[in-house]
Amino acid sequence: MRAYAACGEPCYTRHVFDGITDKNVVFFNVMIRSYVNNGLHHDALLVFKTMANQGFYPDNYTYPCVLKACSVSGNLWAGLQIHGAVVKLGLDMNLYIGNGLVSMYGKCKCLDAARRVLDEMPRRDMISWNSMVAGYAQNGRFNDALKLCREMEDLKLKPDAGTMGSLLPAVTNTSCDNVFVCE
Repeated sequence: MRAYAACGEPCYTRHVFDGITDKNVVFFNVMIRSYVNNGLHHDALLVFKTMANQGFYPDNYTYPCVLKACSVSGNLWAGLQIHGAVVKLGLDMNLYIGNGLVSMYGKCKCLDAARRVLDEMPRRDMISWNSMVAGYAQNGRFNDALKLCREMEDLKLKPDAGTMGSLLPAVTNTSCDNVFVCE
């Protein structure tokens, strides 16, 4: 099943998945990831729903995948439901789930919620920060994107290629007064 998923074959992955009589969370995760990686976000969310309906508990590998499905498809409603579930389970402090939430809220144009999640994360990495920078830039809040980059530098975080890629729209759509050099 994983081999088909890794080869970008969601139909074959699904065929094997459907033939497994004794499923567990790992099989569901592989199926969800296969759908997400192949742009079949609605199908990924349906498998997630089936997983829950069959009494399987998603884990810290499941949630980032379904949050990505929500992000890319713009499904804020499902993202809100998933956020509520991870809070109830105490998984909202997980770095990868937090990153997924920041990205999902940013792509769904809920930038205040994205920033709140970022601020509440006990641990952040470059993906956390870059997701927020991208959220601001993708939604036309270029000054906020630049301000966040300055905040990163104040925290001694060195912007990387992801940061710079996200900042390109910001620096091309602001006045020269707002441009600064990241070292």
